[in-house]
Amino acid sequence: MQRTRLIVLALVVAFALAACADNEPPRLELTGSVVDEVTVVPVPLIEQPTIDLEAGWRESTATPAPDTQSPGPTAGSAARCWTRMAEVSVRPGDTVRAGQEIARVDESLLKLGVQVAKAEAAAARANITLLEDSLTLVIEGRSEIGTKTTELDETISDLESQRAEIANQLALARTALEAATTPTETVTLTTQIAALEPALEQIESGLEQARTGRSTLASATAELDTTQSRITGVRTAANAVVQARDVAVSLAQQRLESAVIVAPADGTVIDARGTGEVVACGAPLITLRVSSATRVETYVTADQARALAKGIQATVYVDALPGRGQPAHVVHVADELEFVPTTFATKLIHLTRGMRVVVELDGTRWIPPGTPADVQISVK
Repeated sequence: MQRTRLIVLALVVAFALAACADNEPPRLELTGSVVDEVTVVPVPLIEQPTIDLEAGWRESTATPAPDTQSPGPTAGSAARCWTRMAEVSVRPGDTVRAGQEIARVDESLLKLGVQVAKAEAAAARANITLLEDSLTLVIEGRSEIGTKTTELDETISDLESQRAEIANQLALARTALEAATTPTETVTLTTQIAALEPALEQIESGLEQARTGRSTLASATAELDTTQSRITGVRTAANAVVQARDVAVSLAQQRLESAVIVAPADGTVIDARGTGEVVACGAPLITLRVSSATRVETYVTADQARALAKGIQATVYVDALPGRGQPAHVVHVADELEFVPTTFATKLIHLTRGMRVVVELDGTRWIPPGTPADVQISVK
């Protein structure tokens, strides 16, 4: 009888445990390892200003021999870029903060480039001043010629009126002379005609000179108009040059500012170049282990990945903390298959390609990179 009770009790406990198991959400049990988030700070690609060592020398007429050793146009600019590290202020093991200065490129040529750019910008502005002065002189000359032209037009108009009046008087005198009946009238009219004819000739000569001067002023006006138009066009181009020089100054200053290299994030220096080294642009300068929450990397099959999403809760177990599961959550689920590293320990022996999954521990607990870990993920 007692044995029967024990059997019944065992069955009840078994059914209760099964019911509890059915109520628990399904989960994936995976293996993974703590990953080390490392970032590499490269040597900046800074275009160094070109210094013309032959400035002021007459250009040689000799044809240079072809350079068969120089790289072709397909060679990358970074491969031909070298720079000297004026200062590397960190060493392996140092802790840095985001934005902290960690290195500085040699700034001598960069500072010279800023000075040259500013000098060229100042020269371009000086050209604008000269053009403005020239344009002012042309406009003033154009105004003076306009005034003289107006005065000359008035003079020509007066001379034409006087010529018409004298010509009319001369015609009347000649008509009267033909009709004169007394010697006195004849002498008087003859004397009058003798005075009017030279006066008319002088007026004709004055008109010719005035019209010639008017034509000269018109030509000068046309030339000044052409000159003004040309100076205006040159001034427009010079303004564009000034803008280009200002851009060159900004670029030179940006290059100088980029000579100071700062840490991209909080972390610990793993490797660093030394002060005074000459390194290629784009080469690793400082390797930094980023200070962030501990992350565990694992791999799942494509079917398992469909049940995962960012934010899903997980629990991480490591040997360093036996029996103490660390709360975590999924932060990355790959969207395509990739080859699983041969060093990766997985419960699926034949898993050669999988979907990469990254789980991040909640809180600030740090676990050494490379530590094996068991991961339990609650699936949907």
